[in-house]
Amino acid sequence: MRLFNPNACVYNKKKWGVCALVEVGLYLEIELFSLFLIAVIFAGSRSAAPASSHGLFYSMLLMLAGALVADMAARVVEGHLFYGARTLNYVFETAHFVLTAITCLYWFFYAWEVAYGKGALAACRKKIWCIPCALLVANALLSPWLHGVFWIDAQNFYHRGPLFAVQMVLSYVYLMASSVILIRCGRAEHLYARRRDYYMLASFTLYPLLGSLLQWIFYGLSIIWPVSAAALLAIYLDRQNRRIATDALTGLNNRGQFDRQLEEQLGDTVRDSRLYLVLLDVDYFKQINDTLGHAQGDMALIRLSGVLKKAVASGYAGDFLARYGGDEFAVICRRRWDEEVQQLEQDVERLLAENNAHRAPGEPELQISMGFAYVPRGGTAEELIRLADEHMYEVKRERHRRREAGLPPIPPQNLPEEPTEKRHAAWQKMLHGGPAKK
Repeated sequence: MRLFNPNACVYNKKKWGVCALVEVGLYLEIELFSLFLIAVIFAGSRSAAPASSHGLFYSMLLMLAGALVADMAARVVEGHLFYGARTLNYVFETAHFVLTAITCLYWFFYAWEVAYGKGALAACRKKIWCIPCALLVANALLSPWLHGVFWIDAQNFYHRGPLFAVQMVLSYVYLMASSVILIRCGRAEHLYARRRDYYMLASFTLYPLLGSLLQWIFYGLSIIWPVSAAALLAIYLDRQNRRIATDALTGLNNRGQFDRQLEEQLGDTVRDSRLYLVLLDVDYFKQINDTLGHAQGDMALIRLSGVLKKAVASGYAGDFLARYGGDEFAVICRRRWDEEVQQLEQDVERLLAENNAHRAPGEPELQISMGFAYVPRGGTAEELIRLADEHMYEVKRERHRRREAGLPPIPPQNLPEEPTEKRHAAWQKMLHGGPAKK
C-alpha cells in the first residue's frame, strides 16, 4: 500500500517541480517493474498448465495487477488540481484497497486448495472466511465519506486514516492463516518435493510483512509491491524446478531426485542408524499393459503410488519415496533393525490388499515384489542399489515359483528375508579386503 508523504519534498503543490517529477518517475518505475514480474509469472503459469488447474492463482495475479495499476494511477493524479482530479484520486485509492483485500482472500483460498485439494473448502466455511474481506472492502468503499482507511486533502494528497492499521492487520490475517495451513501440511508430508513446495509457499507471507515494515519506516517509498512480486517470482521458479524433480504420472519424486537424495544420505556420517533402500516393482506388469492396454497400466502405477504414499506417511518422518523407473519404486529410509523395514513392507502389503479389495470393475489386481538392503559406512550408492535389487528379485522368483507350482501366495511376514549376515560379510570383504569381524 502506498504511504506517500506530501512533505517528503519541498515544492509548490500547485505545480510539479523537478523533485516531484523525479519521485513520481521512480515510484512508477518500481511499480511497472512489479507489474512486469506479475505478467511474466502469469504468462509462464498459463503455458505450463491448463488454466482450470490454477484458476485461483490466476485470479489472484489479476487482482494484484489491478491493485498495482490503481496505485500507479492514483500516484499520477496526486497533487494535481485539474477538474475531477480529487475524485479520480479517491476512485483509484478505493480500487487499490479493494483489490488488495481480494488479492489476500484469493491467496488464502489458493493455499487451502494446494494444501487440501480443489473443492476441499466447504461453501459454508468459505463464506465465513469471506467475512473479513467483506469488512475490508466496505471499509475502503466508505472511506471517501468516512475517511476511515484514507482521505484526500484539498490539495489532492493522500493521507492515512485512523482505520488504516486495522485494514492492514485484517489483510495479513489471510496471509498468516495461509502460512499456518501450508506449514502444517508440510510437516505431515513425506515427499520431499511436495514438502519443499509447501514451505516455499508458506514463506510468501514474510515478504509482504517485511515490505510493510520497511515502507512504514521509509515513508513515501513503494516497497510492498516489488517485494511481493519478487517473492511470487521466486515461488513460481521454485515450482517450475519442482516440476522438473517430480514424476509427471505419479506425482512422486523422480529418478533424479532419488539419486541426489541417496548421495546426500550416504554423505551423512553423523547418524547412528542404518541407511536402508527398499526397492519394489509390479509383478506381471507387462501382462497388464499387453492385455488391458497402457492406459490401465498407467492407472495401476497411480494406484500403487497412492498406496505407497499412505504407507510411507504412516511410518517414520524423513522417509523418501520415489519412482525409480518404469514399474519400479524406491524408498530411502533410516532404521536401526531389519525388522523395522520389514514392518514397512508389511504395511505396504496390507494397504495394497485393501486397495485390491476395493478396486473398480475392470481394474487389475496388483501384486508387488519388494527387497531391501542397508549400507554400512563407506558404501556406495551403486552397491546399495545392487543388493536391494538382488533381494527384490529373490522375492520375485519365489513368488513366481509358487504361482507356477499352484501353491498359495506366501504371507508378507514369511517372504524370504534379506540374508543380512551374508550381505554384511560381502560388504566387509569389499571395504576391508577380509571377512567380517565378529
